[in-house]
Amino acid sequence: MWGTGNRSQRQPDLLAGDVHLLGAVVSRYDVVLVGMEAVVAVLLRLLIHRTRTGRSVRAIAQDATMAQAIGVDARAVLVLVFALGSLLAGFAGGLMVPNVSVSPSLGNAFVLQCFAVVIVGGLGSVAGSLVAALLVGVAETAAVAWVPALTGFTFYVLVAVVLLVRPQGLLGDARTRRA
Repeated sequence: MWGTGNRSQRQPDLLAGDVHLLGAVVSRYDVVLVGMEAVVAVLLRLLIHRTRTGRSVRAIAQDATMAQAIGVDARAVLVLVFALGSLLAGFAGGLMVPNVSVSPSLGNAFVLQCFAVVIVGGLGSVAGSLVAALLVGVAETAAVAWVPALTGFTFYVLVAVVLLVRPQGLLGDARTRRA
């Protein structure tokens, strides 16, 4: 419909410009993105830990057979989790449009970093994923500044170190079984 070429979008005029934070100059739009991430993280945590649906999700993650035995509709919960994950991915992608050039293959650029975040954080750990995302971002930024030859490979090193030291991830639970 739109072709295969790259598309770009400007930041909203209201969010254009820079902000000075702790001696660094940061885009106002990036500050808003971080704030929105924090809001989404809190809402996701509340959903997972304070609702019946969240309890069902956690039960299936821990032991799907037992969850089904006590009446949890595993298929419906898994569809809901997939839909919510897709919604969040689309939301994040839409918010990133002003920062990246959009093309049909844009997702390929982020797949490995996302995989690294999940492994480093620990499978099934939302808090671990948040910590790992920050860690991967800081490691990549540090590599750009201090060891440019490692740019693009820092997350491989990070994954290797975490798997050697703590195979279940930073905040993963070694006892959790996967269905």
